[in-house]
Parts: sequence; C-alpha cells; structure tokens
Amino acid sequence: MLVLLMLLYYILCSVERFQTLNTSLERNTSKLKEANDISNMRSGALSDIKRSVDASKKILMDESKDGVRLDTEKKELEYRLISLRETHKVNVQLFKEEIAELREKLTKERKTRQTVEESYNDLQITIQHHLTQHSEVIASLTATMNESKTQRNEIA
Repeated sequence: MLVLLMLLYYILCSVERFQTLNTSLERNTSKLKEANDISNMRSGALSDIKRSVDASKKILMDESKDGVRLDTEKKELEYRLISLRETHKVNVQLFKEEIAELREKLTKERKTRQTVEESYNDLQITIQHHLTQHSEVIASLTATMNESKTQRNEIA
C-alpha cells in the first residue's frame, strides 16, 4: 500500500513538473515572438531612417558642405543596423536553444511519467494476482477444513 502511495505521489510530482515545463515553454515562445516583433519594427524604422538620411544627404550636398557629416551619420546608422541585426540573430538562436532544451526535458518527463504509469499498472496486476492466489488458498483451506469436520463428525 505504501508503494502505491509513493508511486501516486511521484506521478503527481511528475504532472506538476510537466505543467511547469509546459508553462515555461509557452512563456519563452511568447518572448521569442515579442523579440521578433521588436526586431521587425526596428528594422523597418532603421530602413526608413536610412532612406531619409540618403535623401537628406543628397539635398544638403547640393546646398552645402555638410556631405562629410551626413556620410558619417549614414555609416553610424548602418553600423547600428548591422549591430541590431546581429543582436537579433543571437537572441533568436538563444531562444531556439532554450526551447529545444525545454522540449527535451518535457520529452524526458513524459517518458518518466509513462514508465511510472506502466510500473503502477504492473504493480496493480501483481497485487491482483496475489489476491487471487490468496483467495484460492483460503478457499482450498476452508474446503479441507470442512471435509475434516465432516469426516470427524462421521467418525464420531
């Protein structure tokens, strides 16, 4: 009976860990989607800024000597754009790795849970088998005892 209670406790703990991992996986998936959305917004904004800088550069170069300054600003913005893209790629890769780890843990938990359930079912079958054997032994002993009483009564 104690073994059954321990197995039941282990199953409940496994279900709770499964739920925790599942919640964590959903949360990380949501974070990854948010990071992608932010990166897409930044990329669009940076593209708009780049086009605006290019147009301004042309106008100012025609009108003044600020072409060098605008060229420097363009290079800085291009560097920022490249940096943001690289950061985004790193973040996406990190989220993918974390999701893969969580999926692997979840798979292991599922296998463990299945093994525990199979052990529990085997234990139930074994207990049922033992109960059946005990019932048969008791029935056999009762029949033998009744025969003995009948023989003793016949002798007496």
